[in-house]
Amino acid sequence: MKKISLCFLDNFPSTEEGIFSLTNCSKALLKKIKLSKKFLQRSIKYKDEIELPINLINAGKINPLYHGQDVEIISRRSNFMAISKPAKIHCHPLCYDESDNLLSFLRSRGESDLLNINKERYDRGLLYRLDYETSGLV
Repeated sequence: MKKISLCFLDNFPSTEEGIFSLTNCSKALLKKIKLSKKFLQRSIKYKDEIELPINLINAGKINPLYHGQDVEIISRRSNFMAISKPAKIHCHPLCYDESDNLLSFLRSRGESDLLNINKERYDRGLLYRLDYETSGLV
């Protein structure tokens, strides 16, 4: 798992509170990432450096890299896009590390305006019923 080093410019009674001040992550995400209780309870002093997983720092963001199969944009209007999803790629990521998905494809192509829809959820408003194995229209 990729990590990022951060230097804190404030004091925090716990690493958990320091993380909440930096990110929009939830307690559920902290559990999912499996940071130890001891690490989360440790206090942070001014200029302390800690390493945090990139999936935590970039929670809710879409990776700008795409290395998957070619994706065809069939139609594009101001608030609507039709895409031909190839088989064996996901439509959306479950975390920032995942880059071979349709949303990372859109971000890599500069279609960031579409990623501002439903920002609280990783699916970003995609309408589809296709799983990983299936190709089709999204």
